[in-house]
Amino acid sequence: MGTLLLLVTAALLIASAGLVAAGLGVEGAVAFVLAAYSIAFAEVVVSIAALSPFELVTRAGLVATTTATFAASVVFWTARGRPQPPSWRAALSSGRDAVRDPLIAVLTAAVALGFAYLAALAVFTPPNSWDAMWVWLARAAFWKQAHAVGYVDDIVVLNGYPPVASMGHLYSMVVASNDRLVTLVALVAYVVTPVAVFGIARRIGLEVRAALFGALIFATLPVILLQASGALIDLPVASFLATCVYFLLGRRPLDIGLAGLAFSLALGAKLTGLLAAPVLLLLVVLARPRRVWTLIGTGIAAGAIGCAWYFLNLARTGSLSGDLSGHLQQRGYLPPTDHGVTATVARTLRIAIDFLELPGAGGWWLAAYALAAAVVAGLALRERRGAAAVAALVALSPIGVLAAERLSRRTYEWLFFHLGRPDLGTIDQERGVTGATALGSFYGPLGLFLVLSVVALVALVARRRLPRPGWGLLVAPLLFVAIVAVLFSYSSFWGRLFIFPVALAAACAGLAMRSRPLAWGVVAVAATTLVLTLRANDEKPPSVWGKPRWWVQIRVGPRDDGEGEAFRFAERSIPRNAHVGLAIDDRDWSYPFFGSSLDRTVRFAQVAAPQADLGWLVVGPAHARPGAAWRAALRTPDGWFVFRRAG
Repeated sequence: MGTLLLLVTAALLIASAGLVAAGLGVEGAVAFVLAAYSIAFAEVVVSIAALSPFELVTRAGLVATTTATFAASVVFWTARGRPQPPSWRAALSSGRDAVRDPLIAVLTAAVALGFAYLAALAVFTPPNSWDAMWVWLARAAFWKQAHAVGYVDDIVVLNGYPPVASMGHLYSMVVASNDRLVTLVALVAYVVTPVAVFGIARRIGLEVRAALFGALIFATLPVILLQASGALIDLPVASFLATCVYFLLGRRPLDIGLAGLAFSLALGAKLTGLLAAPVLLLLVVLARPRRVWTLIGTGIAAGAIGCAWYFLNLARTGSLSGDLSGHLQQRGYLPPTDHGVTATVARTLRIAIDFLELPGAGGWWLAAYALAAAVVAGLALRERRGAAAVAALVALSPIGVLAAERLSRRTYEWLFFHLGRPDLGTIDQERGVTGATALGSFYGPLGLFLVLSVVALVALVARRRLPRPGWGLLVAPLLFVAIVAVLFSYSSFWGRLFIFPVALAAACAGLAMRSRPLAWGVVAVAATTLVLTLRANDEKPPSVWGKPRWWVQIRVGPRDDGEGEAFRFAERSIPRNAHVGLAIDDRDWSYPFFGSSLDRTVRFAQVAAPQADLGWLVVGPAHARPGAAWRAALRTPDGWFVFRRAG
């Protein structure tokens, strides 16, 4: 019943956003989709924000506000003269014509099959990403319990981050009374971001086939695939930023407002949205030099709205980040940043080396690229005989990535050891280049191709075959690498920060279609990487099907066996509607103790004086044991306990 109600309210949100977009006069199918997406998410955020002060974020409250929003959109649309949305006929006709190209047909089939599998994973398996269990879903569950978005006790990691993306999770949890569909937040972003990539490519002058080529290539990149079926928020942030760029490249006053809305959502979703500001400014200067100050003013206004949570952090803690960075450094989760020139150069080089990876291609699976090369050579041979060898060579090029990564890493080590900085030379030398994880993977061999495509910029500019905004799109990944290296200490998990700039570079990937052999090779690499990545997905491998919830969640989670055993015990033995106290470290997960129906009451507790209404108490290894009023129901060798109140 709850899932059905969620689908109904989601349909109302989509219809409401569509009516508003039509009433505003949005023109074009791509613009309509992106505008409706931004408006619908904004409706969710505004509804929850309006209900939170009164602790009315309940199923009834959200259904009522969603219904009222739909009614208001009908009134607005009627007052505007009932304008019709853009016709889909021309868009569908262009799409059919593009798919007649064998290149696009093969790529479309690969992405469609991949999306079907991702959708099945998203809907029929529980979420299990580390950060989702630790932060994003945990905070949404505590908000659901409190019927309001706000601070959760004094847990810094649950309070410092801005809330917009987690509000999408909260909406799903509250209306459905379960977490089955919380993964749709990322899955929808996986669909929307390629739409934005397609639209950006069209706005810089690429034809439909070339624009579709770049959008589909983006959808095959490893970290994009790995996050699409989970509950992380990097894809939603990238979808807002890509939508913002699409509207920045528009020429109507309405586009400016929609760009501001998308930028505001991005800032309200994650602190890293601020990293996009230099890239957005560069694109504004290149694409709309006469509107620079208007767009900057809009960005400042939108930023002020999107940064509302940062101002709350400042009022509560004296820090815009809620003391998040200081807390993470104090606990050893994030080392302090050395802003010296040598250290910054080292981080830049190390991040660049991380782009050399082949997710899922360990061992004999590397031979899949040779098989793809043979297949694509046969397909290219049908078009032109001379193309077969070139296509096969491009398809085989990923095999050289492993050797290139090893050589680059050793050269990096040699350089900094000889500079007297072995501490920099040994940064993350244990990182695997064939692993496939939602937090640690980058963009595979084609991601490297997109980052290095800036090399082609000189030739394209010289021939005047690329408009000025395209320059900014191609240099965006390199600019982002520099920004991250300057501002942050190194982490092997920073790959996900580059989803947005890689999406911008992907908008130019259709230029590869000017060389059919090159394009065939790229298609072979994309399809092969997609299959290998999904097969090797560390969080949700093929073996995940049919496994219990606790088994799926602890695949990538607990630091010790006892925490996983506590999750299993909670799923099997702690009843629904129980009141559970947690005496755990802030690095431990709280989310699994809510249960799949999210109907347990969970609180952080002090062992010395637990709340009187608690019936169960989970105690981590570093905490004292409760008194005689509690009876141990679970004891693990590494010090985890689950106690039940006696009597």
